[in-house]
Amino acid sequence: MRKLNRSEMFWKRLTNEFLCEAGTTHRNYENQILPNDSYWNGTGKYERQHAELGKLIPSMGRVKNPRKNKHLEHFRAVCNAYYDLYNNGGWNRPSQIYTYAGKRTVHNIHVYLALEFYLNYVVLAAHAEQIGLDTEVKNVA
Repeated sequence: MRKLNRSEMFWKRLTNEFLCEAGTTHRNYENQILPNDSYWNGTGKYERQHAELGKLIPSMGRVKNPRKNKHLEHFRAVCNAYYDLYNNGGWNRPSQIYTYAGKRTVHNIHVYLALEFYLNYVVLAAHAEQIGLDTEVKNVA
């Protein structure tokens, strides 16, 4: 049996000790660990802020003035990758998904959890930017 690296130990501890005991995860047919509370099923950690930001995203293309709204643009890109992961299993944007989920540090079975955690962070940063708190989140994303 091979020794786990730091990242693998973190995800094993997180999923086994915290998430699985609390009953907050389940597995899909590929044995990947999925969060029960996710933006995909409308129960994300910051669902209200996510919904508010969703109204600011255009149906096609970039947001208006992406240099000024860099966190909102990043939110749009991450949401596209998130959608692809849940809708298509990530086949259309694999490099983008693993970049956001922590490409080299996340094992395949934890990619859904990692992207969910990252989206929480991105939602807060974009929401703060849109309501005028961007000076506090200047170095995000």
